[in-house]
Amino acid sequence: MIPIPLSLIVTALLPNCQINLRYEAVERIFQEVTSAYRDHEIDWMLVYTAGCTIDNTTLPEHVTELSDLDRLINGTFRLFLAALPTPPTIVTIARSSEDGYTPLENVDQIQDHVLDQLRERLGPEIDVKLIYQEEEEKH
Repeated sequence: MIPIPLSLIVTALLPNCQINLRYEAVERIFQEVTSAYRDHEIDWMLVYTAGCTIDNTTLPEHVTELSDLDRLINGTFRLFLAALPTPPTIVTIARSSEDGYTPLENVDQIQDHVLDQLRERLGPEIDVKLIYQEEEEKH
């Protein structure tokens, strides 16, 4: 059995033809950080963990039906992307089933459908980088 990664960060960049000032600003910040610090000195996981919270409450007991996931992603998320005034420069998606909130059997489906919607909105040539937490911790 192939182990399913517990955590994944997916970053989708716009194709080169659509790079704009916001992307250039992010790129400048990245260049400044990497020019001042060596890669092994930079805690890239800090960006990821900055959004994590530790709650004292239990997670809700609810398994979303596959048809509801499909409706939420291919309906609501699609409408959200269409309503954006400009395409996003960078999209970062973090997934986790380790805490039990997202059922392990739904993680890949959610990721695949979200990426499908991003490709539909931003174009099939978006640059998708899959960085698994286990791989990140090795470096």
